[in-house]
Amino acid sequence: MSFKKRGLWKEEGVIFKPKGMIWLLGLIQFLITLSWQNISAVLPVLQLEWGLDGSAAGILLSSTGIGFSVGALASGYLSDRLGGRPVFSIFSLMCGVFGMLFAVYADNYALGVLLRTLVGLGLSGSYLPGMLMLAEEYPPRDRGKTLGLFTSFFTAGVSASYYITGLVTATLGWRAGMFITAFLSIPASLLNYSMRIGDTVRERGGKRHGGIGFRAGLLRDKIVWLMTLAYMSHCWEMLAVRIWLIPYLNAWTRLLGYGVREALAVSSVLGGTVVLSSVVFPGVGGWLSDRVGRYRSIVLFTSASGLIAVLFGWLMGQPLYTLYLVGPLYFFFAMLDSAISKASITETVSAEHVGSVLGLMTLFGQLAGVVSISAFGWVLDQTNDLETVASLGYFPIWGWAFTFLGVIALIAPFVIYLFMRGEWRLDPKP
Repeated sequence: MSFKKRGLWKEEGVIFKPKGMIWLLGLIQFLITLSWQNISAVLPVLQLEWGLDGSAAGILLSSTGIGFSVGALASGYLSDRLGGRPVFSIFSLMCGVFGMLFAVYADNYALGVLLRTLVGLGLSGSYLPGMLMLAEEYPPRDRGKTLGLFTSFFTAGVSASYYITGLVTATLGWRAGMFITAFLSIPASLLNYSMRIGDTVRERGGKRHGGIGFRAGLLRDKIVWLMTLAYMSHCWEMLAVRIWLIPYLNAWTRLLGYGVREALAVSSVLGGTVVLSSVVFPGVGGWLSDRVGRYRSIVLFTSASGLIAVLFGWLMGQPLYTLYLVGPLYFFFAMLDSAISKASITETVSAEHVGSVLGLMTLFGQLAGVVSISAFGWVLDQTNDLETVASLGYFPIWGWAFTFLGVIALIAPFVIYLFMRGEWRLDPKP
């Protein structure tokens, strides 16, 4: 198989690794990801302004994931045929435009859900094509570390989004907070378009030795299905935790006696700090998986994060230093697994179909996250007295919702462990 670039041919077995590619793409990803969780930082304000209960809030939060799910399938397919760079640039521009439209025009629940769905559609075209571009340029022995580092930039963007959106909202209002974070996707899109790397166009007909094709890979191959199921379990936990973290911390600080505006600012800083502490963890997880194997790493990391999730929601009301002790530990294990499943897929599926398979894997994972985010809100409604919630302005009981997340998250280590018992030979080695 061969790849055609502008003025460059890359034959199989020859690695072209531009200096600084991971850092430049990471910076671009960071700026775009600021639009992912900004909605979470302003949710307490929107709940009061738009009169949202837990289920409605869950749907609003999950609408970004719905758009991301649909876009992941499209962006993966287009990246296989057009190259990652143009897809990355166009989708990122969409993310910024629809995010700014939300900040300026969204004045009701229905319009908010629609615009956030379109923001998610744009977001999908940066993360997946970016990972695909990196997977093409880095050999398997470095791929887990590289994709993990790229995911670390994603996590840094999530953390910064909490800080920026929350603090701006507390001083200038939620529309200003949403607009600023959305606008930064525009220069990121232009910066990506100006790059002269990542223009790979795959010529169909080649096949990597030992690889499997698209239909066989996704519809017939057991390991791809199991990795997809494990990734769905990971997304079920991680996407819901990311999106509900700020509302949870807001309720925690309100329970401790903080006022509405003060709690909004404090919870945004606390949430940003917890997520920021996990920025390096995907890179660490990828590095470890390069050395001890993808599947063994998944079993270890997802087991620990699922068990901590079961306990995390019951800590509400404890002194805030408890959060600084348990929060980083939770995110440490939860984020270690973020890039490992995708790295494994890039080593299993034939190169001309890897974008499409990653897109479908991301689709299933994001759909699991969408259901989880909405289900989390439903559990909050079922385990809290709604009259009490209306009078307090927040949910006082969160333990059952987090327990619900953790139990489902433990599916990942269970299915991978069962597979490993009889199929050790398929574990990708460094």
